[in-house]
Amino acid sequence: EEVLRLVNAIGKKYLLLHKAQVFSTMDGLKIYLQQSSDHVIQSIFYNGWKHDHYVTNIFPFTPDGMIRAMVINVPGAMYDSTAAEYGFIYKKLACLFDRCGAKTVVDSAFSLKRNEFLIKSSQKDVRSKTPQELLFNKQATSICQLSEWGMRGFQDSFPRIKD
Repeated sequence: EEVLRLVNAIGKKYLLLHKAQVFSTMDGLKIYLQQSSDHVIQSIFYNGWKHDHYVTNIFPFTPDGMIRAMVINVPGAMYDSTAAEYGFIYKKLACLFDRCGAKTVVDSAFSLKRNEFLIKSSQKDVRSKTPQELLFNKQATSICQLSEWGMRGFQDSFPRIKD
């Protein structure tokens, strides 16, 4: 099956993630948007954290460089986790998890509550009690480069896209 091939591709470098059945990583990309003259529209796209106007896009990447689902152009006021739920990405990932145990590594912008198919990457996880857990967290953080490179690919292909 396709998912097993992707899990094995990750497992070649990250043994602990292979055991956890990781097949993808997911990240959000906020793209700068010109401010609207309409106050209502402006407030929908305003992101208080970044102090500007954006559209939010969510992309899960697999080790073969493919984007397996996406949510594009949702209002910048939405958090990555909310956008993933709104665009049914969580539902699709949950379906894969139920079928074959596949998991996705995400950063802190995504909600782990009720989402056992997500693994949070973390450079400093105070919950790590053993060297094995610490290594697992390091591997989860390393594999997130997959989505970072994918996002950079968008930004390099379209230089007017600002993050």
